[in-house]
Amino acid sequence: MNEQQDDIKQMLQLNRPANQGKVKILSTILEATNKSTKSCLFTFPSQGILSTDSRLILPIWASNNTTRLSAYGGAFAMIKRAVLRNSVNGVVICDSQDVNYLMSIKNMYNSHEYREEVGIFKNATYPIWRYEQEEEGGNTFNGKYGLKVNNGSGDLHTKYRLGTSAAKANSYILSMNELFSELMPLSLPLFCIEGNLQLYIEFADNSEVAVASTGNNADIGTVNIDLDNLRFCLDQVYMEQSVMDRMLALTRGKQGMIIPYGSYTTTTFTRNAPSVEPGANEKTRVKYQDTLSLASGRLKHLIMHNQRISADGNPLKGEKIAGKFASFDSHAGYQGQSFQMIVNNENYFNTPLHNGEFYRENEDVFGVSLISPPPCNSSIQGVTSGSYGDGNSKYTISDRCLLSKENFFGTSQQDLLGSTCYIGVNFCNPLDRSNTGFNGKLIQGPMTLQYERDFTNGFNENIRSRIFMCVERIMSIQNGKILTNFS
Repeated sequence: MNEQQDDIKQMLQLNRPANQGKVKILSTILEATNKSTKSCLFTFPSQGILSTDSRLILPIWASNNTTRLSAYGGAFAMIKRAVLRNSVNGVVICDSQDVNYLMSIKNMYNSHEYREEVGIFKNATYPIWRYEQEEEGGNTFNGKYGLKVNNGSGDLHTKYRLGTSAAKANSYILSMNELFSELMPLSLPLFCIEGNLQLYIEFADNSEVAVASTGNNADIGTVNIDLDNLRFCLDQVYMEQSVMDRMLALTRGKQGMIIPYGSYTTTTFTRNAPSVEPGANEKTRVKYQDTLSLASGRLKHLIMHNQRISADGNPLKGEKIAGKFASFDSHAGYQGQSFQMIVNNENYFNTPLHNGEFYRENEDVFGVSLISPPPCNSSIQGVTSGSYGDGNSKYTISDRCLLSKENFFGTSQQDLLGSTCYIGVNFCNPLDRSNTGFNGKLIQGPMTLQYERDFTNGFNENIRSRIFMCVERIMSIQNGKILTNFS
């Protein structure tokens, strides 16, 4: 079976050099089979091979001129759930819950150049940074990070803002390889499948989508979808006839065509903050222990996102810029968070991982570094410790913080301190993260997650932890029928 998988991967990785000049692409614009302000459904014809670059075209507009898409969420924020399924037997290939948060996290691994030259126009995200000069106490500080999209008045440049009517809607593009990132390194042979594949999209609630240019939550309007112009651009690839014939023959064989891929499952926990808020210069540590259910399967990696929960559901401080897609570090500095997993009845780390080490594990997950300013990755160097000129002050943002104090959306950019602090754990062979089908760690029974966090004065909200587990799966296409299972 491994030899067949290698053969299939060679055929379905359409962008490999051997396929240069040997493929034809037919692009078809599809209208939604069903659509509403809550969800939409697209049906793909059983022709050709589904390209990973096929894409949702999402036209959106704002109800007032103070409503903005957030820096970290952008148009990703609009998509709460994405499901790819077969119309005949209802078999689900991928079901991505809270995919807006996952897409936001993965965008932080894209290069700065990509975000500036492509991302801001394609998906409306703008974690794009520049070095700035700042005056403080008669001293000039060079090299502080500030958002490059700042128009000088604490707002986005006009060209990046949403239109305020359907006629002026901005159209953004969300690709299949963003909605289903661990499925879509490979393409899917639609012509081998009985019936049709369907893409179901569930839209997010407005409370997750928008922020206000003024920093006043009362000025957040509604982000609307222009349903009349909602479309999907389906790219169908046609290869040499001999290759297409071989794919079809594989699906009619004894075991069918076996396609390995990855699919995310999402688990959410609420971490209750101390009932009594810590006083100034104090911190309170809380320990949490939870069970992650994965009865059986191979786990490729895990990512944890920690969102602050406000009492009224509105954005807090740095969220007024980043949106609810910010994942905040503790403001207690070094070892303000720690993390351990018990997998197959053994501690995964020799000693618990703390926030000064998260960056290393995050790099292992995807094989590349998180592209985000160091003071966003961790709060350690940006909070006061009662020394180095801080006097007796502890656990507040220091003048040494390498984020600009300049306001953006009526909010100091220093409030973005620790806002891309994700916890990632890789279980794959670090030299081979490809979809081999048998590369992750075999999990036998539930896993225990032990998490500790320090809460401080002014930073004492409950935390919502979203845990994305990428599990290896196997798809079989045999005589037109699709079956999926955990590998």
